[in-house]
Amino acid sequence: MKKLKQHTAIRSISGIVLLLIVFSVIVGVIGYKVFTNALMNQYAEGAFLIAETSAQHVSGDRISEYLESGGTTEEYQTVLNDLENLCNTTGSTFIYVILPDRTDYAHITFLFSTMNRKSHYTRYDFGYVRETTNDEYRAKYKSLFKQTSERELVVRDRGYIETDPHITAMISLKNMDGGGTQDRRPWHLHDQEAYG
Repeated sequence: MKKLKQHTAIRSISGIVLLLIVFSVIVGVIGYKVFTNALMNQYAEGAFLIAETSAQHVSGDRISEYLESGGTTEEYQTVLNDLENLCNTTGSTFIYVILPDRTDYAHITFLFSTMNRKSHYTRYDFGYVRETTNDEYRAKYKSLFKQTSERELVVRDRGYIETDPHITAMISLKNMDGGGTQDRRPWHLHDQEAYG
């Protein structure tokens, strides 16, 4: 009888300990997810604020002039320097202005491209054209140009990616009168050190 009581007590204590461990793991996972989501939201809002601040340096009315400048005029260089300073001051990895090919959004042209001096990546030259990263980016560029959204966010932290995990915050660059579809240009802030 004494052995049965001891066995029952041991099983009860083991069951309680197991339940406490399971409960602790569940609470830990929930806490981690809540914290991660809050951190991501805060980081995304910060990225959008940097994009909006950057957009104040680039005139939507002068996109054609920037394109024709070949990246060599004094005004172009002033804007580029302002963006580079902002990129380094805010700790962003990239800040750039791109022009997607609006026929199928499969290619993008870099108008302004900055790189944080602490980054190990390479800056894109003026006028550099490359394929759009993937279908998700194509859909978001289209959404910005079709004016179905004012801003877009891409989170790349899982699966095979060529770069470090990062977020990309994008807004449209408008002309002074608010701009219609023809006048909107995606402003692309790309910060690869979101998780780095």
